[in-house]
Amino acid sequence: MLYKTAQVEMGKEAEVQNYLNSLGLKNEPYTLSDGTTFIEIEAPTESIVGEIEKLEGVKEVNDSVYYSGS
Repeated sequence: MLYKTAQVEMGKEAEVQNYLNSLGLKNEPYTLSDGTTFIEIEAPTESIVGEIEKLEGVKEVNDSVYYSGS
C-alpha cells in the first residue's frame, strides 16, 4: 500500500474526497491554521496516485511518512 498526502485547493476538498471515497480509498482530511487542506490517502498502486494527481483541485501529491486514518 502507498501512503500519500495530497494538498487540495480551498473549496475542492469535498469533491476530491468524494472521488477518493467512490474508489474505496481510505482517506483522512486535515486543515492547517492558515486554511491549507491536505488529505492523507492510502492508495494501492502508483496508477491510482497518478489519477489523483490529475484531479481538479489537487495541487500536489507527496509521499506520506505516516497515515493516521483508520
